[in-house]
Order: sequence, then C-alpha cells, then structure tokens
Amino acid sequence: MAYTYEQRHDLAKALELYQQAEAATNFSPDDIKNIELGRALRGEGFALTDMHKLDEAEAKYQEALKIDPNDQKSKNELEYIREVREKSGSTGNEPAALF
Repeated sequence: MAYTYEQRHDLAKALELYQQAEAATNFSPDDIKNIELGRALRGEGFALTDMHKLDEAEAKYQEALKIDPNDQKSKNELEYIREVREKSGSTGNEPAALF
C-alpha cells in the first residue's frame, strides 16, 4: 500500500505506511524478518529522499545496509544522495536543485 501512495506522490502517507511496516516486522517470522525490514527501510529512505530529507534518508539506507551489507538498492540510493549533494551543494535536508 505504501508503494501505491509513493507512486501517487503522497509521500507523507507513503512514509507513514513504510514506518508502520517497519514496526510490524517485530511480528515477522525469523526467516523473512530481515527481508521485510530491509524493504520497509528502503521505502522510508525513498520517501525521505523525495521529501528532500537527505540526512534522514541516508540514515535509513545505512540501517538497511547493517542488515544486509550486500543490499545493492540501498548502495545505489546512497550514491544517488551523494550525487545530489555534490551537484546542488546540499549538505543535508535543505531542498536540492535537482528536485
């Protein structure tokens, strides 16, 4: 459901639902808990990036990488954030010129 809101550009609602999904992983079976948690964290990171909250987004992607150091999606998003900051002179949560 969060992804649907994300696609509709209702980022606040998407973020809220991804956060709920993150909390719900406390009830996930052990064999899929990290997969579900990683998805929720990446979703939060994506929404936060689009909301121009780069520091918070970066933190979510870093959390995902702690769970799975081979998470290429999170690595790609962290590279994107680095590029946005580099191109715009942004250091954190101020609106970037590329958005």
